[in-house]
Amino acid sequence: MKKILSIVAALFICTAMQAQVNEVYAEYTPYKLHLNGGGSTVSSDNVTSFALGYNRFFDIACEGKLKAVAGGKLTYGSKNDYKQFNVRIPVSIMYSAAVNEDFAIEPYAGLNATVGIVADDGDSWYDEDYLDASRVNAGWHVGVDFAYKQYVLGFAYQSDFTKIFDRGGVDGKWSDFEIKVGYRF
Repeated sequence: MKKILSIVAALFICTAMQAQVNEVYAEYTPYKLHLNGGGSTVSSDNVTSFALGYNRFFDIACEGKLKAVAGGKLTYGSKNDYKQFNVRIPVSIMYSAAVNEDFAIEPYAGLNATVGIVADDGDSWYDEDYLDASRVNAGWHVGVDFAYKQYVLGFAYQSDFTKIFDRGGVDGKWSDFEIKVGYRF
């Protein structure tokens, strides 16, 4: 019993001693809408989007290589008459592979929730008389960050599990490719 308590105490102390890291970033995030219906799939042109975000990193293991990452970002996009504004809340597991003292390669994967604030092309997509689009969607993401000292360059892909709308035999899901520039402190 003493051995088990000693192990639990050591894990607690080790976890408590790990410093959490914060990250702020800007992203270029071109979205695509994938429409499914009538046995075929069509993808839209990119919706030009930009995001500002924040992440917090928590060490899962004492070595600090495996991390949990939680955050949030605000995204605004537009194309022709269409505009969108949403909040995304990602949660990831990241592995930090140090190449040397200053540089690390950090692959990650996780889940996210997206809350739509505005989706409008002259009419609100959230209006039940128009598309009756879902304001809350769930998805997954996978990516890699390249961290040099406190600076980060990252690339990721995100896709929704849930449909943004399902109307008249046609449904739609969002996906995007993300290019991130960030700073950690």
